[in-house]
Amino acid sequence: MSLTLLSDQQYLFAQLLSRLLQRLISSRKKFVVGEVFRTALQAWAYSLPPGSTFRAVSPLGDVFTYAACVGGVGILASRHCDKLAADILLFDNHAVISDPAAYKIFGDYWESLNANCRWGGRFKKPDIYHFEYNPPPA
Repeated sequence: MSLTLLSDQQYLFAQLLSRLLQRLISSRKKFVVGEVFRTALQAWAYSLPPGSTFRAVSPLGDVFTYAACVGGVGILASRHCDKLAADILLFDNHAVISDPAAYKIFGDYWESLNANCRWGGRFKKPDIYHFEYNPPPA
């Protein structure tokens, strides 16, 4: 299968993600799948400095003011914008686990599934919740 079309890449990502989710289920870890799709507006908002605000106008003319709640961690070219990434959060006693060691076993497994699978725990600015398919350049 040629993976030059985004829809083919998304299909492969969905297959790979289902294998990771099965591994998580088998481990009996409690988890949720967080953000998979991110709009361009969300990516832009995530790139703003903490405390920034911006205004948006709906198609009906309603004006909304938003505060940048994440503060500069998002990137404008995120794989989430192409539906090629998912954030997975592990839980213990109803609290999100933030220890990278808890995610490493799943990051290693994810990267073993395909040469283009990347776990955010290895990024220069680590994001332990992030699992993406990073297709090679066309």
